Amino acid sequence: RFPLVTELYPTGIKLSGFALQSQFVDLPPLGDDAFWPATELAPGLELAACEVLTPVVAAHETIMHPPSGWVHVRLWWQATGPIHDDYIASAEVVGPEGAWGVRLYRDNEALRRWPTSSWQPGTITRDEIDINLNPVTPARTYPVRIGLTDSAGQTTGVFAECGTVVVVSDQ
Repeated sequence: RFPLVTELYPTGIKLSGFALQSQFVDLPPLGDDAFWPATELAPGLELAACEVLTPVVAAHETIMHPPSGWVHVRLWWQATGPIHDDYIASAEVVGPEGAWGVRLYRDNEALRRWPTSSWQPGTITRDEIDINLNPVTPARTYPVRIGLTDSAGQTTGVFAECGTVVVVSDQ
């Protein structure tokens, strides 16, 4: 009934978090660390704001979702006009070597529950995603890069930076 926000997997247990509200008339107040890219990543679809909610993460994680750390990101999308395709966010933690983490896709996420082609101009939708790190990601600061994939599985080729994450040695 509600979009999935995140999941945790401590030994023998599965914990799931759900968003009770994901669509808004106005963008709610955001934290001081929020990024405001206000970048159109597809025709009629703007990444208005985003928040890296886990700004410090261990690459190798053994308690909540072994074997790797997850970067939790909250995206705020706004329809700036008619949207003629159904898009899903892509997200990566990137370094000079390439991607060290990519997002996990879930069937019950916000952009699957409310396909972007059904949005009216002005619609604001909160989209929560997790980026699964490679457990051998070197410790340092990385940008979080957001893009879009269309219904045919093709990237739009436009990306926005959504802040950074500090990857630390095992905790």
